[in-house]
Amino acid sequence: MNKVLLIALAFLAVGCRRGRTVEPVEYRTMERASLLAAHNAGARRISALTADVRMTISWTEDDRIKSHTANAWLDLERPSRIRLVHDAIGRDLFYVLSDGLRFWVGLDKALTGEDDSLTTGPVAAVDEYGYFLRPDRLLEITALPILPPPGASGGIFAEYTDRYVYLFPDAADPGRLLARAVFSREDLRLSQCELFDGGRLAVHIEYEEYLSKGDVHAPHKINVEWPAEGISAAMTLTRIKVGGELSPKLWQYRWRENVTVNEIESNRP
Repeated sequence: MNKVLLIALAFLAVGCRRGRTVEPVEYRTMERASLLAAHNAGARRISALTADVRMTISWTEDDRIKSHTANAWLDLERPSRIRLVHDAIGRDLFYVLSDGLRFWVGLDKALTGEDDSLTTGPVAAVDEYGYFLRPDRLLEITALPILPPPGASGGIFAEYTDRYVYLFPDAADPGRLLARAVFSREDLRLSQCELFDGGRLAVHIEYEEYLSKGDVHAPHKINVEWPAEGISAAMTLTRIKVGGELSPKLWQYRWRENVTVNEIESNRP
């Protein structure tokens, strides 16, 4: 290729790049207390929610990353009712239920590698259950967490060009982190949230996209990671309905009868 042609191609490439219009990002400003108040008001508007959920769950097994895509039904009511059931004909791979007093987490043998299992106990004992598919965490993930979390003592705030960051420690000395929240300054909505148990990272959440219904902004695409268990999930919520009365029948336990049961007792006084 001769030198003249090379120079011509170089000018064309530069011209193409210059021809693209890049819209400047306008970052918004809000006082820290007002931002948290606005977030919590929006989260509380999701008092009840139903949706179809498409989940791609990924994990590592035998040094290989494996994944499984499944459809599920989601129903929830604040403060503590949630039902997430695998949408399948015949056998549900997972079944998660909390009626506000008790919780149940059922896993098919295809997930456990052994027998079908069911973990159940009073809601007060949910802290004793593992991180993955923990009912109260799933409610926070899909309906947005209320901030600061219970037990937080004050908060630490940092401001960056494109984001606001909040750290919420407990009252211990030295304080242990309970939550970390990141708000995008493009739309002032929660973009990341990390929840900790005993100072250990339990859940990392990324809110990739929201759906707006009037003054309600419900999460539409969510990426979740449970680091301690090596599990992650990409969740897409569709056919979202917010508000209204949900049937009490939703919170009645209906899964398998012949299943290995793990009963959890609460250690709280």
